[in-house]
Amino acid sequence: MQVLRQFRSSSINESRTQRAAPEILIAGILLTLVPHILTWLFGLYDLKLNPVLLLGAMTGAGTCTAALNSVKENCGNPLPVIGYTVPYAMGNVLLAVMGALVVNIILYEPLIVFNNSDMYLTICFSLDSPSHYL
Repeated sequence: MQVLRQFRSSSINESRTQRAAPEILIAGILLTLVPHILTWLFGLYDLKLNPVLLLGAMTGAGTCTAALNSVKENCGNPLPVIGYTVPYAMGNVLLAVMGALVVNIILYEPLIVFNNSDMYLTICFSLDSPSHYL
């Protein structure tokens, strides 16, 4: 009986994943392009950062070491590495946390509960009825 229940829930998850595939693809494209475009515009025009350091920071935020190597080769010195280090560390943490959160929001339509007495926010993901979280 347990095996049948696990099989049934995995087939439900597969059909949800297939239905949500275009949404996940579009969300992935937007989550990849928009932050880098906004970072470039903000860093270059508002913060007046050196473009080489800014490109290093953007490759770090995108957690892409190959892009850093390309930027280093094109500018001819290791200056972009200075902007790479901190955004790379932050990007790895945020990539893991936010990627899982976005996929769960698309697939499972979470219940978001705010508890006024304790002042905390709870996000519950469940395939069952969310009433037991309240």
